[in-house]
Amino acid sequence: MTGKQPEERYIVSVSGDEVRCVWPDGDSQAVNLKRLRDVYVETNDSGPWGLDVWFVLRDDLGQQCAYPLGATGEAAVLDRLCALPGFRLDGMNSTANARFLCWQRDDDGSRA
Repeated sequence: MTGKQPEERYIVSVSGDEVRCVWPDGDSQAVNLKRLRDVYVETNDSGPWGLDVWFVLRDDLGQQCAYPLGATGEAAVLDRLCALPGFRLDGMNSTANARFLCWQRDDDGSRA
C-alpha cells in the first residue's frame, strides 16, 4: 500500500491531443481530443467512502477515458477541458446516481 487515497492511484495526463488514464491495476484508457465527442461528470451514491465523482471522456470511435475526481494529474486535464468552447463543469455536488453533460461536440463537426 502506498498511502495514497484511492482516487490518487488513478494517473491521468494530457500530452499533445491525447488524454490517458492509467488505472491502479495497470490498465489504461485514452481518447484523442481531436476526435472528442462528449465529456460527462458521472456521480454515484458511494460517497463519502467510495469514488463517487467520475469524469468520462468519449470520442467518435467509441473509445472512452474515465477517471475519478482527485486522480493524480487531473488539474492539467481539467485545464485543457475547460478550454473547450462552451465547457461547463456540472454535477460536482450531486450525491445521486446521475450523469451530467459538460461538453458535446457541435453537430457541425467542430472539434476541441
